[in-house]
Order: sequence, then structure tokens, then C-alpha cells
Amino acid sequence: MAKITFEEKRHTYSIDGVKIPSVTKIIGILDKPALMGWAAKITAEYLINLIPDIKSGDLVLSPEDAQQLFYKAKAEASRIRDEAADIGTKTHEAIENYLKTKKKPKGLEPEVQKTFDAFIAFAKEMKLGEIIESEKILYSTYGYAGRMDILAYLGGKKYLIDVKTSKGFYREMKFQLAAYHNAYCEMTGEKTDDIGIGIIRLDKSSGLAFWKDYTDEREISFQMFLSLLDFVKLRDGKKK
Repeated sequence: MAKITFEEKRHTYSIDGVKIPSVTKIIGILDKPALMGWAAKITAEYLINLIPDIKSGDLVLSPEDAQQLFYKAKAEASRIRDEAADIGTKTHEAIENYLKTKKKPKGLEPEVQKTFDAFIAFAKEMKLGEIIESEKILYSTYGYAGRMDILAYLGGKKYLIDVKTSKGFYREMKFQLAAYHNAYCEMTGEKTDDIGIGIIRLDKSSGLAFWKDYTDEREISFQMFLSLLDFVKLRDGKKK
């Protein structure tokens, strides 16, 4: 069996010493127009909120000050994005710890507590059963690797589940799931039709959990993922 290693600092995977792209890196080549619009909105709002102070004279700007203010406004979207990513990471850690120990973690930050509680409510309502795998590293003979979140029984059916703390369900999510599903079935020999795929979205604002089943889109989603993988390999000068 091939030996897979993961370097956490660089978030890179290697198979028998040869680096291969991660699922998230492959999907990352997709354009995200909604993200660009969001970043522009955050930048504009940051500046708009300062207009009353500028008009009243409470905030006097030299040309250099104005330039620095513009840079701060542009950086605001990155700050909010990184903050959201941190909440997502800590939520995953809390859930992983809970699934392994069956004990609810203590001392969570309020935002993380909200998303964690949403997961617990979902697990109860949707009858999340036996946890078969959690945070398992996967690789495929197609030449990619990644880390799946959960493999468990949900309502009596086996599902490969991804946990998100995003504001919505986005197109690339099903490509990621389909890639993990294929890799898991390759590694274990399980039949693809025996495992469904779906996403639990834990909303940071409302504290609610939302479920979306992508099983019916699994095959076409994997073919689309392979197209992205081919592009990455050609771009990086690697053979298919």
C-alpha cells in the first residue's frame, strides 16, 4: 500500500515521497465571483461608516492618511475572512474531539459554541448514528489527496459528510465531496452506491444547522472535479 504523508504547516500531501495536489487546492482554481462582490461590499461599508466623522471634521485626512485608510479598508475583508476561517477550524476541532470522546468540549468561544451546538442539534434531529471515520486522510490513484470530515450512518444510511460554517452552499462543495467519496471507495474497496454524500452547514449567525444531500449529483460532480484536476496537472507540468 502506498504511504501517504501530510505536512500540516504547508498543507501539502505526498504519496511515497511525491507531492500531489490537495482537493482544496484543486478546487481553489475556480473563480468565485460572489467572494469578489462580498469583498468590495465590505471595503465600501468600511469607508461609508467613516463619512459622518469626515463630514463633521472629527476625522481630518491628509493625502497620506487617506491612502492608509484605503489600505485598511481593503484589508478589512481579509480580516473578516480569516476570522471566519478561524471559527470554522475551531468548530471542526470541537466536533472531532466530541466524536472521539463523546464529551462536549468546555470553554469554547461564543461563536464556536454556537456552531457546535448547531451540530449537536442536527445530530439529534437527523439521527446521526455510528461514526465510522473522522478526519481521515484520503488519497486516490488519480493523483490527489485530502482529509474527509465524517463517515457515519445518517438516518440508517451510510454517508460521507462534510461540515461547513459558510454562509451558504456553494458549487465547489459537491466537487470536494465527490472527490473524497471516490478516494474513500478506492482505499476501502466499498461500493460507491453504498455511500451517500452530503453537507452539514452550521450557520454562524443564526446558530442553525442545514443539511444538503448531494448523492444524486455525485457522479457528474466527480467528473467535473477530474476536469479541474487535469487542468492543475497540465498547468504544473505533470502527466495525467
